[in-house]
Amino acid sequence: HIRAAGGRFSFGSSGTGQSPHVAAELFRHAAGVEFEIVPYRGAAPAVTDMLAGTVQAMFDSTSSVPFVRQGRLRALAVANIERSPLMPEVPTMAESGFAGFDVSSWYVALAPAGTPPEAVLTLNAAMNRVMARPDVAERLAAINAVPMRGSPADAGAFVGRQLAYWREVLARAGIGEAR
Repeated sequence: HIRAAGGRFSFGSSGTGQSPHVAAELFRHAAGVEFEIVPYRGAAPAVTDMLAGTVQAMFDSTSSVPFVRQGRLRALAVANIERSPLMPEVPTMAESGFAGFDVSSWYVALAPAGTPPEAVLTLNAAMNRVMARPDVAERLAAINAVPMRGSPADAGAFVGRQLAYWREVLARAGIGEAR
């Protein structure tokens, strides 16, 4: 559909440089297609314009889920490595032919440099216990989040991989200074 639109296809974005914008840039590169990215001041106006047909597609987090459930919008794929607990029937971008496509949001607990190692390990153990609780996993799933547990070294390695991945994506898209 994008190629057939002859450059008249547009993706809504909740803001320049935000995850949905970067996801659209990553998709543009992965699919080898051209389209306009229309920046909005947040997801709500972008979703409103997509419902009205002003833009034809967008990457969104959870604000569009009610419209998908009502049948007013169609979820094509999720941009995470794994299917979403909110919509497990929707394939991932990788399952849709875009291997390695991942625009997962993540959070990591940090402590100031110089924090005593024993304090870091104590905090890490407490975080791991909390993330292992079924009630926490259930609450996180309700907002499309999956708990991750591990060591401080695991977290550092994960952040390092993410920084390298996003530097490459941003540089390829010409967004900001990919440091």
